[in-house]
Amino acid sequence: TVLRNSTPYAIGTNVPVYWGRKFSRDADQRAQLAAGPQFLRWPGGTPANEYVWSSKCVGTADTTPCWKEHPYFLKFQGQYGSAYLQTPDEFIATCKAVNCIPLVQANAAIALVESVANATAMALDLLRYLKQGGLDVRHVAFGNENYGPWEVPYGDVPVDGEVYGNAFTEWVEGMRRARAQQLDLALDALLEHAAEARRRLD
Repeated sequence: TVLRNSTPYAIGTNVPVYWGRKFSRDADQRAQLAAGPQFLRWPGGTPANEYVWSSKCVGTADTTPCWKEHPYFLKFQGQYGSAYLQTPDEFIATCKAVNCIPLVQANAAIALVESVANATAMALDLLRYLKQGGLDVRHVAFGNENYGPWEVPYGDVPVDGEVYGNAFTEWVEGMRRARAQQLDLALDALLEHAAEARRRLD
């Protein structure tokens, strides 16, 4: 029985963190996702560069201590600091329920506002947590539309192609070191794509 024609294209959709639990808890929403896209992108678009997460605050009613570690981003806590969101645990449940491939957007603004080391640490912390929950993430993006004036930290710190490119290169190297240290993360695809991008720029 032919269910659908094959396509050379990968189809995906956003599961933004602010959309709450309707994808992971609502049967109708899950059915729609299961019938369509192969990829689910989270926690963005735009929220990717605003969302702060730490395994230290998992299971706590008040996530303020984790947000206070990143003062620039405190202004977004009201939007993303609640447990009633598409949290990592909810995203794990969503992906498993609809059998979709996860695409995780790391917070690139952390690298531009604080340091690349902090951005790398947050990304690795999140990827480890997702893996512990049974989600083997093989597709990771560095922020969202970082060139756009609508994206933080545009206007607050210098952001141009060179600044972003240098931050991205350093971030990828941090991910590469994590792989070398055998932290059991599925980073091969990410690093291969990053290496190809650098070759094209060279």
